[in-house]
Amino acid sequence: MQKKRFHILWIIPTIILITFLVLDFVNHDTIYSMFFGGRDGAGLVEQEIDVAILVNWDNPLPPDYSPYLVPLKTYMGEDIASYEENMMVHPLAGEALATMLTQANNDGVRGVIINSVYRPIDMQQQLWSARLEKDPQYGSEPKSFPVKVLPGNMSEHPTGLAIDILSQNYDVADSGFANTDMGRWLAANAHCFGFVLRYPKDKENITGVIFEPWHFRYVGLDIAEYCYNNELCLEEYYERVAAYGIP
Repeated sequence: MQKKRFHILWIIPTIILITFLVLDFVNHDTIYSMFFGGRDGAGLVEQEIDVAILVNWDNPLPPDYSPYLVPLKTYMGEDIASYEENMMVHPLAGEALATMLTQANNDGVRGVIINSVYRPIDMQQQLWSARLEKDPQYGSEPKSFPVKVLPGNMSEHPTGLAIDILSQNYDVADSGFANTDMGRWLAANAHCFGFVLRYPKDKENITGVIFEPWHFRYVGLDIAEYCYNNELCLEEYYERVAAYGIP
């Protein structure tokens, strides 16, 4: 009886070891798809809680932050917009972006340029450092003197949820984009697809960032529509949530 029990105790850890070895050998994407529906953007329930993350001067990305990304071309056809082949995006943002720009095309607003989407933290930090070299005081008082470039871990681009959109008729990232057909269409319709105009005009003293009519951030339909209908930036939305609970 004791000998039989010894064999059972020996077999159990052996089975566990073999299981781990098999799982390590199998492609990790295959394992993931067994539980979450694949890495093609489907079944991303676990990612929905991350899309509304607040990233700003007061809420930097944590050191261990790891974005969930797929190639932008997974969703975006070349007939919808111009973009670089290697661009990456959060899958929920990518799917919503493709749907939004398809509607813009259908409405006669064409010639879209995706200027920037995902940008690694270290790359964003290099942009920030370059600004500091020119002006050591840059960003020292952002609520009084808003900036255009943010430090690496305070920018939304490392999340893959922020999209810089321009057009072939106006490919400069400045306030003039707001007066273009594309700029006006996005300002009026982006919330219908889960995007907010992240750095609105007259909110610079709250966001610490200049008016950026080209910068849109995916947050999901509920928050986007609430912000649009109440003329709130994302900071104001979370202040209201903190004060009164979820709207």
